[in-house]
Amino acid sequence: MRKVILVDDEEFIVQGIASVIDWQSHHAELAATALDGESGLKEILRHQPDIVITDIRMPGIDGMELIKRTKELLPNVRFIVLSGYGDFQYAQQAMNYGVKHYLLKPCNEMEIIHALEQLMKEIEETQQKELSIRAMKQNLEKVMPQIKEQFLKEYLLNKRYSHKDWDYYARLFQLEPIVAPVCVLTFQLEHEMVDYEYYFALQNIAVEILQENGSVFMSTTIGQNIVILMESAALPALQKDIFRIQEIYQSYYKMSFSVAISEADEIRQARSLYKETLECLKHKFYLGESAIIAKSDLVGQRQEDMLPFDFDSLCLCLRSGLADEAAREIDDFFEELIHSQMNMNKARSHCLTLFSVILKESDSAATEHLLKRAVQIVDMPTLAEMKRLIVGTMEEIAEAHYREQRNSYHSIVRKALEFTDGHLEDPNLSLNYLAQQILYLNAHYLGKLFKSETGMKYTDYLMNARMEKAKELIEKNRKLKIYQIADATGLSENSQYFSQVFKKHTGYTPSEYKAIIHDGQEDED
Repeated sequence: MRKVILVDDEEFIVQGIASVIDWQSHHAELAATALDGESGLKEILRHQPDIVITDIRMPGIDGMELIKRTKELLPNVRFIVLSGYGDFQYAQQAMNYGVKHYLLKPCNEMEIIHALEQLMKEIEETQQKELSIRAMKQNLEKVMPQIKEQFLKEYLLNKRYSHKDWDYYARLFQLEPIVAPVCVLTFQLEHEMVDYEYYFALQNIAVEILQENGSVFMSTTIGQNIVILMESAALPALQKDIFRIQEIYQSYYKMSFSVAISEADEIRQARSLYKETLECLKHKFYLGESAIIAKSDLVGQRQEDMLPFDFDSLCLCLRSGLADEAAREIDDFFEELIHSQMNMNKARSHCLTLFSVILKESDSAATEHLLKRAVQIVDMPTLAEMKRLIVGTMEEIAEAHYREQRNSYHSIVRKALEFTDGHLEDPNLSLNYLAQQILYLNAHYLGKLFKSETGMKYTDYLMNARMEKAKELIEKNRKLKIYQIADATGLSENSQYFSQVFKKHTGYTPSEYKAIIHDGQEDED
């Protein structure tokens, strides 16, 4: 039912029109009547009708003013104007407000009904059109994310768009007002061949978090990459957001990813910014998984093929079964390799060389099994993965050597202990002296071997043994002088130093210790 309000200063006209028309049969309802413009405006604002039938000439607020004020407040209200022969100039003014229907007084029932039916038809058509447009907008809103994704993908992958094309899509995506610099973020999952849902989830999480502190304009997926075009922000702020994304994604999906962040530029340079992020992602080879890479992280690459590294020390550790020492040697190798920033293929070649050096220290039975791992190194995307494989291989070989040489280790260390305990009074006794003059071994090797077997450095063992002998001498003979005890423990050259070491070892000076042991009898030293 359409609401109608009738306004005329002639009461008999109002009553006549109100009574002569069967409003309900024409799907209309006479909501109110008024005898002047001011009352009519109040009724219009109260009932908010679809159609108003009004006279032009009325005291106070005339028909023209009533139409003007109503249109300002309720622009969708339609009017039928009642006019006398001399009022055509007013009717023409009313047409400027969109009034299409006016009737000449006196008018009959059929003329009014015809005008009402035309207006109701117009209202119905307008509403149907609005519904259709609304439905189209809703459908467009549903597919707009896919349209944006496809547009961004095609634009970043070198599809040529003219300025006219760009202007069209910019208006469609409401990008045209963007004058602030933008940046591109490219996310790359560390795992290959994962279901689409993992990309979809990462894209949604990233957009939601990044949107909190800036405008995200578009996002799309390209191969294994998720690309986000957004308003540029300070690098620390972006890094903080990305840490949050990594934390949330890891907690739900147990997967990691790396991110490259482009420099800032105008939105029409998005393709160049995307290419910049792809170059950054190549640097992941050095930074490892879960990296956040900006252009500032990229440095010039060396052209030299050589990597200075002493493999002999590594091999010695392997043959000795010293896995921890060998691991430190490998750490040094990779630190040097990362610092070099050389071409990735050259870096892989150096890793293969390192692997082959380690492999030569394995026995023939294990070599064939371990050799298959060399193929894996070629396909690994990061140095971190290569390092894990190489260290794992080294640990297996070092453990095998350790098991083989354990008996011989016991023999060498036993000899070192026996000689040390029997020559504590010798001031020349030291690791170098023991290795070179007595056991005929490399001092560095003997030191590592001694610590591996005893859990302490040789120098610590020697000093502890000397202090224990000093305690034993004090306990057995109260008459011994401090210098005599120092002489008997190889520290005769500096009695004061001997006293300092003794106190550090026992908590007492030699004299105090002697007094405690011998019932408070402290001798003159």
